[in-house]
Amino acid sequence: MSSWFHRVSCIGLTALGLLLGAPAQAQEADAKDYVITDLGAGFIPRDISENGYIVGIDSNQTARRLETLYEKDGDTVSVTISADVALENDVEIGAINQIQFSAGYTTNTDPAQPRLWRGDTPLDDLETFSGVTRALGVNAFDEAVGARLVDGFERPFWFDYTSGTLKTLSTLGGAEGRANDINNAGQIIGSADDENGNRLGFIYDEGRTADEVSDVYKNLGTLDGFTGSEAVAGNDGEDIVGWVFNGEPDSRGRRAMLSPLGNSLVNLGTLNHDVDSVARDINNNDQIVGVSTWADGRQRAFLYDLTETDLLVVKTDPNLKNRVYQASTKGSGIFRSDNRGETWTEINRGLTNLDIQDVEIHPEDSNIIFAAGKDSIFKSENAGLE
Repeated sequence: MSSWFHRVSCIGLTALGLLLGAPAQAQEADAKDYVITDLGAGFIPRDISENGYIVGIDSNQTARRLETLYEKDGDTVSVTISADVALENDVEIGAINQIQFSAGYTTNTDPAQPRLWRGDTPLDDLETFSGVTRALGVNAFDEAVGARLVDGFERPFWFDYTSGTLKTLSTLGGAEGRANDINNAGQIIGSADDENGNRLGFIYDEGRTADEVSDVYKNLGTLDGFTGSEAVAGNDGEDIVGWVFNGEPDSRGRRAMLSPLGNSLVNLGTLNHDVDSVARDINNNDQIVGVSTWADGRQRAFLYDLTETDLLVVKTDPNLKNRVYQASTKGSGIFRSDNRGETWTEINRGLTNLDIQDVEIHPEDSNIIFAAGKDSIFKSENAGLE
């Protein structure tokens, strides 16, 4: 029960429509002037650092690093490419930090081989460790994460370039896993198999409680109607993005997901009536980028700005499936529905703080619910009626 009192924020990005499976609708952006710079035909960017370094691959499967130069003249901002450097052929590159420490892996070998660079210089530090196949993410402190083969099974790894230390991580009880990203707090984001063979997202944080494995290695789970989840990126506030899926991680029908503060997953839906969506990254300003796919395969990039939305907590009673609670983080308090969202009743009596961050229902007694405000915990013993 004590876990109900830790800081959580299970956010929903639309109202009950997401809970019932309705897709999120694209919102029209405010009229703004954007600077768009052509990065060249055939170039696919994979990552951009805080100071403008860009890495990606070109049409010849060559990993490239671009340097951008920003110039401002009054209200006019111009962006030019000041350097375009080819790093290596037949390589996938996916991450770079502010001091040009970048990571990737070969695409023409079986198994793949890891690649690290400092600027234009290849680094062979990871090649001294047996079985390391892919370097997938880096942070500002020259820490890298990725995948390593151990007895023929892929496992997540963490590597500290400064000390030369490599650590192989476990899974969620199953055979394989990989680490996709590491934030500046040292929290590792990835996916791994559980004991039933389901691939599920995780966050690994040794700064949690070292003597409690469940706290250090947290299973993010999945959403109702889906069998698995893939966690691909996280910001320094422990907000994680990726997607949920059925079958394999790249199966059609995926839905972009958000795990705020590494807690319950939220379905971000799709653009309009698209059939597939994935979230690829989230920054420290809570802006999410990703791709939504039409039925004919055409794709559209999206930007989801959490700061522009009244974020909603949506919880279903584990004992009464028709009973749903919805709470607002921006002052509307808590509402209850006893018919899965057809009608709602306000249950704010007695609440002294209507900015509700989370709601939890007792697993055995539906009358007992807890609501977490910004600086207080509220308890009801009659399902919120008082």
